[in-house]
Amino acid sequence: IESNMENFDTEILYMFYVQSRNRITVFRAEHPIYESLAFSMTESYDEYVSRDVCYKLPIRANIYLIMTALLRYYCGSKDELDRMIYHNVMRLRPVISYIEEHLTDELDYDRIAEISYSSRYQFQRIFGILCGMPLGEYIRKRRLTLAGTELRQGTIKVIDAALKYGYDSPDSFAKAFLKFHGITPSAAREPSAHLQSFSRLSIKIILEGGNQMNYRIHEMPKTDFLGYKKHFTGIPGERGTQETEFYISTRPKQYVLSGLMHDPDTHYNVITNIDENGFDEYIAEPIDETMRCRGLVDQLDEILTEGVADWFERFSIGRQTYAVFETSRSQFPTVEFLDLRKKIFSEWLPSSGYTLADAPEIVVGHWWRKPRQKERFYEVWIPVEPIQK
Repeated sequence: IESNMENFDTEILYMFYVQSRNRITVFRAEHPIYESLAFSMTESYDEYVSRDVCYKLPIRANIYLIMTALLRYYCGSKDELDRMIYHNVMRLRPVISYIEEHLTDELDYDRIAEISYSSRYQFQRIFGILCGMPLGEYIRKRRLTLAGTELRQGTIKVIDAALKYGYDSPDSFAKAFLKFHGITPSAAREPSAHLQSFSRLSIKIILEGGNQMNYRIHEMPKTDFLGYKKHFTGIPGERGTQETEFYISTRPKQYVLSGLMHDPDTHYNVITNIDENGFDEYIAEPIDETMRCRGLVDQLDEILTEGVADWFERFSIGRQTYAVFETSRSQFPTVEFLDLRKKIFSEWLPSSGYTLADAPEIVVGHWWRKPRQKERFYEVWIPVEPIQK
């Protein structure tokens, strides 16, 4: 039933599945929500029997009302829970099915976002946070898994597999195949070949949340930054080898930025240009009025040695509303920072009255030195805009 939620005919069955998950067996007249459930179920049944024009829409509405009533009663009236499930989890089900059915076609990312009832930008961010990888990476791994299976079975030529699974040439296919499977496409035909397998995402409903999350809404005016960037593959916030190398290999640039700003304990990361495959990340500092008055920015070439000024670029973020969250204070808040980002997108955002805005995300690190090292924390700035009623 879970794997077929996109089919309308299983939604009523799914309703009984939700009931069983909540250990509901019988609703008697004395049950506190009996009348509400009975009314919605009767309305749904009557609509189904009549099969009038557009009869599916009122049934869908009634099913959602039933789910809402159940969740509010059995989960302590937490509105964020039913909204989280409906808006995040249930939107992913038809998307995964659509992708799986069209893995050998040229996938339209705008169409995928349309199926999820969100913008392309919003869907990419939600998918990356909830599923742990960019959408493009998921599609690429699924295609290479299927290609490996077909080559192993000897049912397809290498050149045909390359074209079937969206590669422009056998060479580009061979490089991607080798990176994923660890062997060449030709070697995959050998009886002793070992292949990697990346399974289809299975979306399961798990009731979570109920956590207190403190935040503030900040109206940031147009702000200029000075910094340098690198393009990453993956999703923002997952601090892997790429980000570690970026930080370690650019220490001199960080020291120069800190010296210009006279604030060695605070650093900014600006995440922008997020797409299906990766993102750009700046290590930067905001240009404040003190810097302008001192003429530091406009005289970089004179202040810094030859070539050093070319390390940096100026960029701006327009006026933007941000929801700002903080980790707790500790000596190493990095681990909590990663968990906080996931909770923001899976728990806070669906019930906040805001939606993601198409603007850069900002992470502000307060990395105090001794004796304040146990007071370190991160701020996560998520660009948002009010949902239009």
